[in-house]
Amino acid sequence: MCAEPGRFLTMLATFAAVVSATLAAAGLFYNAWVSQRQTNYQITLEYTRRWQELVVTAPPEWYHRFDDPPPKQSALLTRTLHLYLDFQCQEMYLHDAGHFTEEIWNIWQTLFIKTLKTPFFRREWPLLHNEFDYDPNFMKVINPYLAVGTQSPALPGSAAPPAATRTP
Repeated sequence: MCAEPGRFLTMLATFAAVVSATLAAAGLFYNAWVSQRQTNYQITLEYTRRWQELVVTAPPEWYHRFDDPPPKQSALLTRTLHLYLDFQCQEMYLHDAGHFTEEIWNIWQTLFIKTLKTPFFRREWPLLHNEFDYDPNFMKVINPYLAVGTQSPALPGSAAPPAATRTP
């Protein structure tokens, strides 16, 4: 047996304390990770709900093909586009903060990029651009799409978008 049983028990207690502290720290990190995932999931669900609300309340003329001439101008259409752009601005902020998966982000940005290329957006943007001056990053995303004849860039942090067929 061990010549110094007290020393052995001290070493065993120290080892048990280190293992316990390590497991506690791992548990805390795991709990934080699960909590962050749950928060991201809740944010995604909330933004999906808000998107559906925007779609339901949009006027019928909001739905047109991307390559069609823009619908007749109206205050309601301009307001709907303003709400849509505000929604996209918030999504970009949340994406940059890591709250959306790349898969979700790529789906949402595809539609956004298609919208930025439409004659409808080009017509309405001069009426709305001052509303977004507070966010230079959002303006940096939108401005390249306003230059006629330029290559359309992808949104930051994303792959080039596939083609979509309808506006929001």
